[in-house]
Amino acid sequence: MSRIGHNVIANMHPHTTETSNALLGSCLCGSVRYEVRSEVKAVAHCHCQMCQKAHGAAFGSYGSVPSDDFLVTAGIELMRGYNSSPGVQRTFCGACGSTLTWRESQGAWSSWTSFSLGTLDTLFIPEKHRHVHLASRPCWHLDSEGVSPGASAARGESHQ
Repeated sequence: MSRIGHNVIANMHPHTTETSNALLGSCLCGSVRYEVRSEVKAVAHCHCQMCQKAHGAAFGSYGSVPSDDFLVTAGIELMRGYNSSPGVQRTFCGACGSTLTWRESQGAWSSWTSFSLGTLDTLFIPEKHRHVHLASRPCWHLDSEGVSPGASAARGESHQ
């Protein structure tokens, strides 16, 4: 397993042997494939505007693992990175555009990789999850009661 440099893509470990307990994932076109080799932590559905833009959806769903346990098994040469904010890089497949990961380059979580749960090929049911940055939720995304954020704010309610 090699490291090509100091950016996020370079710190992903190319590897070729599957582990039986690993979760497997891939991009839309199947060119980039990966394994997750440890328990997924911090499952979150992020409603921030960066996640909305990166996923083209109301929120992005991510799970996090120690970076050494996220292994790219094919297509690392197709992965592209984008510095979405200072110290944060997001990766995607350069062929099909699938959002794959994000990672902080410094701080307490810099040794962790968060990957897009929508790219998993293996069934994964998290024990717990949470929604974050709900204040950024788009007005067209309804909550569990069918109420949009704008309607809630107009009535003086707060949904978290």
